[in-house]
Amino acid sequence: MSNRVVETINRMAARVTLKRNPAFFAQMFRKRIVRTAPTTIGGIPTLGGLAVLDSVDEADIEFDFLGNAKAVRIAEFAPSMMMDRQDTNNGNGNEYRFMIEPDAVSGSPGWFDIRDHDIMYVWMDAVGTVKLAFEVVGVEAVNNLAPYSTRYVCNKRADLDL
Repeated sequence: MSNRVVETINRMAARVTLKRNPAFFAQMFRKRIVRTAPTTIGGIPTLGGLAVLDSVDEADIEFDFLGNAKAVRIAEFAPSMMMDRQDTNNGNGNEYRFMIEPDAVSGSPGWFDIRDHDIMYVWMDAVGTVKLAFEVVGVEAVNNLAPYSTRYVCNKRADLDL
């Protein structure tokens, strides 16, 4: 019985994220290590005799396109500077929380899961000429019942902005 409550919450959160008017269009990318080594652990090349601790340790990476998504910024309000057009605020912190939903339905070919270190480009206009980059650095559960409702903790990646 309690599973149905959480499943309903998750469906409602997905519907709000995908259909909400101020939701951002987003594109999701995943890091792929291109460095090679004679030995690997779990498909990741080792560093000499040591395993790679995290993908942030790597210099030779490429980004693979996962798919399109919608993202809604959620958090307690903090005052911040407005964009020049005064149609959105730019945010004043380094850590942001988003609800993110892939455009494709779970189980379909275009669906993807969101993991730590995935890069999200948020479109700041309708045609995608300005894209702000965020890196997923954590996943938070917003309730204590499985299947958990999640939100994603992201950091700005100004070095990747377009």
